[in-house]
Amino acid sequence: METLFREFKRTWFGDESVILHTADIVRRKGAFEILRDHEKRQRFYTTLNAMIREIDFSVVACVIKKIDHRNKYGASAIDPYHLSLNVLV
Repeated sequence: METLFREFKRTWFGDESVILHTADIVRRKGAFEILRDHEKRQRFYTTLNAMIREIDFSVVACVIKKIDHRNKYGASAIDPYHLSLNVLV
């Protein structure tokens, strides 16, 4: 699996150190500026989706209701991203 992702990153970005971060992909920031081109974006998602379909993996998720968390704990609320990481780890 790791080899597939490295190859995918080299093919698309010429660099396997690029992190496939959803926020950057959706906003087309940084290395993902290439996705502003509609045709490239379609090929990127088609290739990525095909690769993900081939891989056997599990997803572990954590959901934090940020507003409820902030309302309950106020100024002492733990950063929701740190809290999620603590729960998952």
